[in-house]
Amino acid sequence: MTATESGSARRGTRERILRALKTTGGSTVLELAEQVDISPVTVRHHLRALKADGLVSVRAERRPVGRPHHVFSLTDTGEELFPRRYLNLSRRLLDHIKASMGGEAATRLLREMAMGVAAEHGDRLRGKSGVERTAALVEILEAEGFMVSWEESNGGYRIIKHNCPYRELGKRHPDVCQFDHTLITAVLEAPVQRASCLLQGDTRCEYVVGSTPTGRGGE
Repeated sequence: MTATESGSARRGTRERILRALKTTGGSTVLELAEQVDISPVTVRHHLRALKADGLVSVRAERRPVGRPHHVFSLTDTGEELFPRRYLNLSRRLLDHIKASMGGEAATRLLREMAMGVAAEHGDRLRGKSGVERTAALVEILEAEGFMVSWEESNGGYRIIKHNCPYRELGKRHPDVCQFDHTLITAVLEAPVQRASCLLQGDTRCEYVVGSTPTGRGGE
């Protein structure tokens, strides 16, 4: 890569490298240089940047003779750059459930799914204080794709979601909110009320919990 290479050219080269890795499932520097038709030195430069961005990982593979060679492949984050029809599939799935089983059945399934997620974390939540449960809740929701924070408010506190990972799905099926509402309630073991919602035009989703989380687990 030359010092004068533009930002758009760099992005284009990195996109070609990512596409090559997606196609092959993993390649060495020399293989990528041939596939993308650039020099190995340039490939290494771009791979360092892609690795720093968390899009590419590297592993050493041993050969019968000689030194191990390094194979680069996409990380899960890198894989997510490529189109996946999660949204269409989710829409069709909920459409089908509602058509065949009814809206109440879909809502019940969403609640059961949320309870299942909470149960997966039962061991880490057992015996924890309210503050510890809230910290765990933030981690659990972030693993589900949410940007989350919490704050004290009027003797209680608020769980704040700054984004909605299924916003487009929720426009057609707003009952998907039952999933995170139930999950929050199950993890905190406390009554929770929704005060605002991104799907209803608010700037964030807020859930109000009655008392500041300073007590023992379950309080």
